[in-house]
Amino acid sequence: MRLFSFMTRIIDRNPGENEFHQAFQEVAETIIPFIEDKPHYQKAKILDRKGDGGMSYIQGAI
Repeated sequence: MRLFSFMTRIIDRNPGENEFHQAFQEVAETIIPFIEDKPHYQKAKILDRKGDGGMSYIQGAI
Protein backbone atom coordinates (compact mmCIF):
# COMPACT_ATOMS: atom_id res chain seq x y z
CA MET A 1 0.00 0.00 0.00
CA ARG A 2 2.79 2.45 0.80
CA LEU A 3 4.46 1.85 -2.55
CA PHE A 4 1.18 2.63 -4.31
CA SER A 5 0.71 5.83 -2.31
CA PHE A 6 4.32 6.86 -2.90
CA MET A 7 4.11 6.23 -6.65
CA THR A 8 0.78 8.02 -6.93
CA ARG A 9 2.37 11.17 -5.54
CA ILE A 10 5.37 10.84 -7.88
CA ILE A 11 3.12 10.37 -10.92
CA ASP A 12 0.87 13.27 -9.92
CA ARG A 13 3.91 15.56 -9.63
CA ASN A 14 5.49 14.36 -12.88
CA PRO A 15 2.66 13.65 -15.34
CA GLY A 16 3.55 12.19 -18.72
CA GLU A 17 7.03 11.05 -17.63
CA ASN A 18 6.44 7.34 -18.12
CA GLU A 19 10.11 6.33 -18.31
CA PHE A 20 10.81 8.28 -15.12
CA HIS A 21 7.85 6.61 -13.39
CA GLN A 22 9.08 3.17 -14.40
CA ALA A 23 12.63 3.81 -13.25
CA PHE A 24 11.45 5.38 -10.01
CA GLN A 25 9.15 2.45 -9.28
CA GLU A 26 11.94 -0.07 -9.84
CA VAL A 27 14.05 1.69 -7.24
CA ALA A 28 11.14 2.28 -4.85
CA GLU A 29 10.16 -1.41 -4.90
CA THR A 30 13.54 -2.21 -3.38
CA ILE A 31 14.09 0.81 -1.16
CA ILE A 32 10.69 1.14 0.53
CA PRO A 33 10.62 -2.40 2.04
CA PHE A 34 14.22 -1.92 3.22
CA ILE A 35 13.34 1.37 4.91
CA GLU A 36 10.19 -0.12 6.45
CA ASP A 37 12.41 -2.71 8.19
CA LYS A 38 14.78 -0.06 9.60
CA PRO A 39 13.18 2.25 12.19
CA HIS A 40 16.17 4.60 12.20
CA TYR A 41 15.69 5.27 8.46
CA GLN A 42 11.97 5.84 8.99
CA LYS A 43 12.71 8.29 11.77
CA ALA A 44 15.23 10.14 9.57
CA LYS A 45 12.59 10.41 6.81
CA ILE A 46 15.23 9.94 4.14
CA LEU A 47 12.63 9.69 1.35
CA ASP A 48 11.10 12.97 2.43
CA ARG A 49 14.12 15.09 1.54
CA LYS A 50 15.46 16.76 -1.56
CA GLY A 51 19.15 16.61 -2.45
CA ASP A 52 19.67 20.14 -1.11
CA GLY A 53 18.48 19.11 2.35
CA GLY A 54 15.09 20.81 2.03
CA MET A 55 11.82 18.97 2.31
CA SER A 56 10.41 17.57 -0.90
CA TYR A 57 6.95 17.09 -2.32
CA ILE A 58 7.04 13.43 -1.31
CA GLN A 59 7.01 14.27 2.37
CA GLY A 60 4.71 11.89 4.19
CA ALA A 61 4.36 9.55 1.25
CA ILE A 62 5.58 6.55 3.17
